[in-house]
Amino acid sequence: MRQRLARLPVTSVEVLTVAGLLGAEFDLEILAATLHRTAGEVHKLMERAFAARLLTRERSGRVRFVHDLVREALSAMLEDDQRRERYAAVARALQHAPMLAIRVLPAQMAQYAYLAVPEIEAAVALQHVLAAARDASTRLAAKEASDHYGRALELIPEDRQTERFNIMLAQGVEQQRCGELDAARRTFTNVLAVAREMHDAEVHARAALGLPRWRRGCLQPAAASERTSSVNPALTRRSSVTAP
Repeated sequence: MRQRLARLPVTSVEVLTVAGLLGAEFDLEILAATLHRTAGEVHKLMERAFAARLLTRERSGRVRFVHDLVREALSAMLEDDQRRERYAAVARALQHAPMLAIRVLPAQMAQYAYLAVPEIEAAVALQHVLAAARDASTRLAAKEASDHYGRALELIPEDRQTERFNIMLAQGVEQQRCGELDAARRTFTNVLAVAREMHDAEVHARAALGLPRWRRGCLQPAAASERTSSVNPALTRRSSVTAP
């Protein structure tokens, strides 16, 4: 595959490299915007790739790589920092072209932004990752949503503890929904431990309510007495004082 790519002009290989990061199938106008070229210019640079049967045109007007091996070979030619720079170029192009951005799925946008950090700000990537998590949850794609929430936790600073709690609790719910029960238990237990240390009664209660348990081989919510028994007495007293 490298030999086939080596026969192409350097400019054509660069176009294909960015195209490979967009996905197995890509939008020609998004690729052009990323490269700061016109769609006509980009198409001309890809003509040799079409002739070499590395690319094919879809009826939708999009372009597709004939085989994943082509994308893998292109990706292998990049250093990590070069890959991040190109993902950042994609993310910025879409940010500056809303009409193109609406063609991209939230999960795709999240991937571009996440893989571009630190070439783009982590806060910007976080917004896209959380949007993708919410979208996946709405579609009942619990495993996908859980994975997005996990990436969000990588991006958010440790000192933004309240936001981290909310993300961890949301991830725990999605882990339960997709059957990752051990992972869900660990997530809620971790939140319980930190909330107890911070004397945060509300978060502690929310995490305790999320803890599942096994009974006769089936998952059932923990009994109310079990959940409340896990609450730190100091937290319980605090809640009783502030509750209306």
